[in-house]
Amino acid sequence: MPASAALRLASPVYQLDGVDWDSAAGTQYKDFAGRIWEMTGITNAEGMPIAAAVEGGAAASLKELVNKIGIFHKVGEPAPTTYVYEGRTYRTDRAYVDEAGDTWTHNGTWDPEPPGVPDIPSPQFVREGEPEYALDIPALDYYHGPLTEQPL
Repeated sequence: MPASAALRLASPVYQLDGVDWDSAAGTQYKDFAGRIWEMTGITNAEGMPIAAAVEGGAAASLKELVNKIGIFHKVGEPAPTTYVYEGRTYRTDRAYVDEAGDTWTHNGTWDPEPPGVPDIPSPQFVREGEPEYALDIPALDYYHGPLTEQPL
């Protein structure tokens, strides 16, 4: 077997763009779409740790997972529950009622870069019966605001 085809073990911590990532085999991360990715414990030919999607069979390097797909949080650690937009704090554990009286709830996904607010992930909300129509907070506020917060 050529050396380039040999499997290489990944170090348990890998630094990417100045951030330490837990890359030990079995470590799981959730992406912005809610998919779970598990670190395999091996690297690609460039020495980059590889992750595999728990469902669906996809694989990606840690760099692709961080920079293209978007890691939201490490599984087992709490996900963010608040989002600040134009001075107002929105919460994923609350419902929001729009001007027309429709109730919007968080669907568990986040938009990694909502339009007009780059690099600040926003939770996505849906109306009952319309799971395919998810809007991030900037879009929800723009198209359906003003919004009134209510407990779930």
